[in-house]
Amino acid sequence: MSNIDWNAILRDTIGDETLIGAGTFLTEDAFDPNDPWGHIPVNDEIIAVTSNDISVTANPTITDMFEDVNGAPNGTIEGVHLDRWAFGLAFTSITLNSSNLKFALSAADVSTLQNGAKKVKPRNYYKEEDFIGLWWVCRKNNGGAIAIHIAKALSTNGLNLTATKTNKGTIAQAVTAYVSAKNLDEMPMEFYDILPEGTTGTATITQNLDENVESSITAKTVDLGSALAGTLTAAEGYVLDEVTVTMGGTYITKDVYSAGTISIEEVTADVVITATTSEE
Repeated sequence: MSNIDWNAILRDTIGDETLIGAGTFLTEDAFDPNDPWGHIPVNDEIIAVTSNDISVTANPTITDMFEDVNGAPNGTIEGVHLDRWAFGLAFTSITLNSSNLKFALSAADVSTLQNGAKKVKPRNYYKEEDFIGLWWVCRKNNGGAIAIHIAKALSTNGLNLTATKTNKGTIAQAVTAYVSAKNLDEMPMEFYDILPEGTTGTATITQNLDENVESSITAKTVDLGSALAGTLTAAEGYVLDEVTVTMGGTYITKDVYSAGTISIEEVTADVVITATTSEE
């Protein structure tokens, strides 16, 4: 242990992955994780300028299904059940305008008076459009970024405005991400680890082949944007039975596979190849 250079480890690995600053809250269309450096947000795309800390939470509610079963062990993998996720953001905004007031109140409407002034009027019910999409993007020390997307965000602590004699006014805000009853499995918060500008990432190649299949594809990873090609061959006395290819979880077999040959012109996400055989 005495020969380990901890300073080098911190400098070369951990240090590169640290967050710099408190990040920025952006509108739904202001950030694209597929082209993260292609657009510089303008004022109207910045939801709020913040002060001090940003808090991001993703907390599961877990039930032990065996907890009240006599004779059953507690704390087992088989007994644990994930009931739901609770996603949220908390921050202090120093932006104060009609858009930010509407965002804090959520259940409110904005109208324009004859002189151009904006009127923000609360209401006692929510509309579907009150649940908005937003991004929080924070730079990393290595030049990359962490981006968090909330598909259905709602301000849930209302308006908490503080104005002082000698300092700037602030609004304490809490945002909750809500899932739709139309699709309970569609999580409302997603996390992205963005590579530094100009860096090419890699995709993982996973092959789930039965013992009678041989693949000419030996690489475990491939550069994003590059091609991937190879063949699958069944052992003597066997034939390829079922072959599936997915990329980023999307079924692409019909487009990239034919008669034992796989050909992907451009790899854009992780690839999974599955093949089974049957006797001739």
